[in-house]
Amino acid sequence: MGVNAFLRVDECTFCSELVINRMRFYEDTNFNAIYNLRPVVPGHCMVVPKRHVKTTFDLNAEERSTLASFINRAIFIALKYARAYSFNMMLQVGEASGQSIEHLHFHLMPRKPDDKFNEGGGDWYHAFQREEHRRDALTNEEIKTIIGELRAIADRHEMQLGTL
Repeated sequence: MGVNAFLRVDECTFCSELVINRMRFYEDTNFNAIYNLRPVVPGHCMVVPKRHVKTTFDLNAEERSTLASFINRAIFIALKYARAYSFNMMLQVGEASGQSIEHLHFHLMPRKPDDKFNEGGGDWYHAFQREEHRRDALTNEEIKTIIGELRAIADRHEMQLGTL
């Protein structure tokens, strides 16, 4: 059964405690780092404000001032998990940009020279759009394993994360 099967029609996926508790591997006061249910590359995760906001314009001063640091910590963990050194960060705001959930979220995708997005001459965005909706969702066992690995990385690097 998919994650959305547990949600009311009017409930935001990223506001659902069920979804967040299942997919979260790191958090602070303002943000959650969650693993993507349909990752397009290993380590594909998202940074999501805890407060329901639709755009960066809706972030309050504290959220704006801590966002970059939180993104750095989340991508650090994802890069360690994926054993990668490069990444894409993507923000889609509005339907015309491809945003499918009206809750601000940043996609963080660790990248490797030989990943599938480098096959088409670097046109990774179109490949991402195709792949994001085509992939099957992770199983509950896969989610538990991945989240456990990501949390273990965060725990091992706690002091280093505090400097980012």
